[in-house]
Amino acid sequence: MAPQNFSDYMDRIEKTIERYVEKAPSLPNSWKEFLVTVMPWYIGLVILLNLPIFFSLFGLASLVSPFAYIFGSKVSGITAALILSAGILALQIMAEQGLFSRKRKSWKLLFYSALLGIVHGIFVGSMFSVLVMSVITLYILFQIKSYYTS
Repeated sequence: MAPQNFSDYMDRIEKTIERYVEKAPSLPNSWKEFLVTVMPWYIGLVILLNLPIFFSLFGLASLVSPFAYIFGSKVSGITAALILSAGILALQIMAEQGLFSRKRKSWKLLFYSALLGIVHGIFVGSMFSVLVMSVITLYILFQIKSYYTS
């Protein structure tokens, strides 16, 4: 059955990835508990570290964007990567509070952030690191999924 809306499509992607992760070896429960406990603090640190970088880069993109037609896709690619970075950052900020209370909605926002990170990596052009990091990130996210409830 074809997905009817964005939510159905994302649920289908989630179920597909989950089938693959279930076949992988499971992390020990103590490691999962540690990851769930540390995750909100780690995401908070990532947000704090990315805010100044994001704002400085966004200013740089504003400076060079009038010349996009001269340089072609390079500047457009930088702008697209910055927009995707902003989306990732926004999703992480929205997920932060719910991570402390282990809400499933926050887990889903991190999942969407990870998927957006894959698209971002494709724009940046580092395919090998995108592949490795997305596999690790999705594996960890799906290993700790059961700790986040509705």
